[in-house]
Amino acid sequence: MSFRRNALYNLAGTIIPIALGLATVPAYLHSIGEDRYGVLVIVWLYLGYFGFFDLGLSRSATNFIARLHDAPPPGRQSVFWTALGLNALFGSLGGSVMYMVAPLVVRHLLTMPEALKSEVLISLPWLALAVPLVAMSGVLVGTLEGRERFATVNAVQVAGSGLVQVLPLGVSLLYSKGLDWLIPSTILARVATMPVLFACVAKDLPLGRNIRFELQLIRPLLGYGGWVAITFLIIPILETIDKAIIGAVLGMRAVSYYAIPFNLVDRFRIIPRAFMRSLFPLFSRVGEEEAKEVASRTTGILAATLTPMIVAGIFLMRPFLTIWLGGDLSLHAAPLGETLLVGIWMNSLAHIPFALVEGRGRPDLLTKLNLLMLPLYLGMFWAGARWYGLEGVAMAWSLRVCLDSTILLGISGLLGRCWVLVRPGALLVASSWIAARFHPASILPGIALISLSIAWAWSIEPRIRRALSNLSSRLIRGTLFNFRKT
Repeated sequence: MSFRRNALYNLAGTIIPIALGLATVPAYLHSIGEDRYGVLVIVWLYLGYFGFFDLGLSRSATNFIARLHDAPPPGRQSVFWTALGLNALFGSLGGSVMYMVAPLVVRHLLTMPEALKSEVLISLPWLALAVPLVAMSGVLVGTLEGRERFATVNAVQVAGSGLVQVLPLGVSLLYSKGLDWLIPSTILARVATMPVLFACVAKDLPLGRNIRFELQLIRPLLGYGGWVAITFLIIPILETIDKAIIGAVLGMRAVSYYAIPFNLVDRFRIIPRAFMRSLFPLFSRVGEEEAKEVASRTTGILAATLTPMIVAGIFLMRPFLTIWLGGDLSLHAAPLGETLLVGIWMNSLAHIPFALVEGRGRPDLLTKLNLLMLPLYLGMFWAGARWYGLEGVAMAWSLRVCLDSTILLGISGLLGRCWVLVRPGALLVASSWIAARFHPASILPGIALISLSIAWAWSIEPRIRRALSNLSSRLIRGTLFNFRKT
């Protein structure tokens, strides 16, 4: 199975829903107004977080089924049915709790007109029903990913994301703008892909006629998934605590100055996330030495791909933000974006050892690492904000991810192999940050370092060499063709 093809599927499966979401925003605002759209956005986020109720079982299903890649079908069937049954149980419990607690949250914690609160309260049974269904769909997706059917998964998920964006909009335009109609239509759109996913699982595993729920699989599935669930609880804290500390120490205006460049540079992490998703089932099923070899090679590919992009991003940050936001805001945001890009480069490489450690059956190491380092990271952010302002927080964030990435490379056994490959890229990124910081008005260092980063990527990675050669050939042929026409 082609890793490159799977990574492209995952990349497209991430980018297309983002584009669809951006495209429908104006239509929603025109149709239902800002207040109702704000509530609908919260519902979409809420649906995304329903995955917590599977306690990491969807990830367990991916790992276990990948390890049973060449085993007879009954083994895979047992894992699937056991994980699905557990998610149905936990999701039902979560939905029941949500149904009891949500009215208090809507009435007392959310600020919105009373008419909108009534519409949301009417829709609560739909939200409660969605919890087990979304949790179960996670196992369906995890099973197909364990079989490395990324084309199928992303095609279905893109269709589902499009339906989630379009169906409520159609309801608002054709029938009713009330949330008591928009929220149920969102839920129906979200779970509409479940029959398709189930049919794909039934064909691929394949599923027999009997439901094979195995009691002896409960403990290992929950043992693996529990560590994954804790890790995925900690990671959002690590990703948002910097902004919370900025708000507490420096004020909400400072949060805007920081969040704008952060959200901009964070788009670069779409690429390593696509890599990580593609590699996880592979790391789960192959031997340890082969997994390390693939991981080190892929880290080199990722570094060669990202380094020219990050270097160019550092030098283009100031002019882009000046054009986009204007001079005053860009003066505050551009230096932060340049510093954050250094951390983004290192953090992107960490996605590979993260997938390797998890794929080799040790998600507990990731959880323990995050729990151990969380107090240190909190102290770093507070000290950075207190002593050096926004620049200090940006430096603390980049330092945190660099430290985190180095530790991950160490515990995965990749540090020695990968550092030799990526050291020139690290030097180029660091040199670009220094040049942009101390010579922001000079374009010569930028041209030189961008050219060097492309040359380095060209020299170490044949795939990039072929891609650039093909692109150059097409440009030359196109230029000659146009010249002959004129």
